Amino acid sequence: MVSLDDVELDRINNVIASTDGNPYKFRNIPFVPDFDAGVLTFQTIAAGDATLNLDAISFVVFVGKMRCPS
Repeated sequence: MVSLDDVELDRINNVIASTDGNPYKFRNIPFVPDFDAGVLTFQTIAAGDATLNLDAISFVVFVGKMRCPS
């Protein structure tokens, strides 16, 4: 589960190992925070080997209207 200040933003159930030769997966979680600061939490419950690699976590600030690329 991913949460910001105890508010759930996303949940991934039944996570399985990457065995298809592509170990990196992409996930986008758009949200609008209530405050300028907060605590971002990644939480999981697992049995056995549960190694997780989080990489390139970033926040993007949008001002005005968001446009889809053409």
